[in-house]
Amino acid sequence: ANKVRWDIAVGALILCSVITIPFYIGFDLKAKGFMAVVEGIMEVFFWTDILVNFRTAYIDSIDDALVIDWRDIRYHYLKTWFAIDFFSVVDVPSIVSFFVQLSN
Repeated sequence: ANKVRWDIAVGALILCSVITIPFYIGFDLKAKGFMAVVEGIMEVFFWTDILVNFRTAYIDSIDDALVIDWRDIRYHYLKTWFAIDFFSVVDVPSIVSFFVQLSN
């Protein structure tokens, strides 16, 4: 029940991102004031969701068994959704500019 509520909350935040990110990009805006706080809270939720997914059991597609061993869960998550989740949260342009500045 708690996982369902968590997934609904994260889904709502994804929906908010789907609406706001194109707006920011299209009008070349940055979040300010209240929206900057909301963006920060959303980022914390998304990073937390990554951590939660490392400990969330899943149903094995081969034998329909519930996998609860954290090592298997970690391996499965890294093979499936981790890259998508990680690169949707991490600020790639900031990281690239940081390394470009270091090399100069």
